[in-house]
Amino acid sequence: MRNANGTQRAILWLFAGIIVVASLSIVQWSGAQSVDFDHLKCYQITSDSLPARTRTVQLNDNISSETCTLTTKATQFCTPAVKCVGNDNLSNCDDSLGDSLSTDYLCYDISCPKEKTGIFVFDQFTEASASLKGGKQLCNPVGSID
Repeated sequence: MRNANGTQRAILWLFAGIIVVASLSIVQWSGAQSVDFDHLKCYQITSDSLPARTRTVQLNDNISSETCTLTTKATQFCTPAVKCVGNDNLSNCDDSLGDSLSTDYLCYDISCPKEKTGIFVFDQFTEASASLKGGKQLCNPVGSID
């Protein structure tokens, strides 16, 4: 009986292996392509356990360097996402503008000097000149606690 169970397990593992290989072959044969998680989908945080405090932070980016005030109550949780336009198929998902992301973020409200800056931006949805005021949010990478 012991050998029968071992033989049955071996046969089950063999079939499982065949199914996995067949599945991978079908995916490759259908021309499926990998897509980059190069967008962020953000969720509003309705409550968290952090006490609301203010902190002064120095922020440097591609537009300015400034001292801002940050409130330590997280307002959004953002996670990497794939965006498809139109059909739900994966052939319409890659806009190739961004780098692949793998980190989640917590976003906090900030108050920065009201400097205006003009920039030109484009993406899949728009192409425009934009005027910017002071920063409104800072998003920090989240570490995982296992």
